[in-house]
Amino acid sequence: MHNAKMRTSLEFPPALLLQLKALAAQQNCSFRQVVVSTLERGLQAPMAYPAKAFGLPSVSLGAPMALSAQQLRSGDLNAYLPVL
Repeated sequence: MHNAKMRTSLEFPPALLLQLKALAAQQNCSFRQVVVSTLERGLQAPMAYPAKAFGLPSVSLGAPMALSAQQLRSGDLNAYLPVL
């Protein structure tokens, strides 16, 4: 990889722009330095999860419960759930 620099223009959403400017002031460095270091950290970070079509959370409900047909028909399934 070569060390050539390239100038480019970016448009930031207003809220993100404010965050980046505040971070630059907090760290006493330039806006450019904050943007470059943030991009570098983002590119080095491992991707935890592959992109999904839906952003629904995954929830563990514990071990499956073995209920008889009569228990399922009773309509009072809350009686079989643990109290939290």
